[in-house]
Amino acid sequence: MKSKPVDDRQTDFLYPHLRDQLNPQHPLYQLSSQIPWADLNQDFSPLYGATSRPAHPIRRMCGLLLLKQLYNLSDESVVERWQENAYWQYFCGESQLQWGGCVKLRIPSCCKRPLAVKQGNRKRRPTKRPKNSKRLRDDCYES
Repeated sequence: MKSKPVDDRQTDFLYPHLRDQLNPQHPLYQLSSQIPWADLNQDFSPLYGATSRPAHPIRRMCGLLLLKQLYNLSDESVVERWQENAYWQYFCGESQLQWGGCVKLRIPSCCKRPLAVKQGNRKRRPTKRPKNSKRLRDDCYES
């Protein structure tokens, strides 16, 4: 299910818009105006169903993927840094500073790697594979 469009025309009296607080010369600020977000939204919209859970905004998900690739980060790292960085939030389409996380990551217990167990002079890592790997991707993200 597509996310509901956000109407950010009416700003909050106490919380000014991010574009008014940030430096317009910052590279991410400038890059956010160069990317055709409306085209991406139009291209990805048909991929969302009408009867499932509400999704995160397409701009946020595309922005997180771009930030992940630009800075060579893991999923967890990009989510943590998004919460701390107002430029990243603006790049992903937020109009006000968000205090919570952008996406709740839930890593199934079958995917968590245990610490290496040292045996003698070598380290041994358990090679336990998930039993139901088809649902693995769906279980990792929670809205």
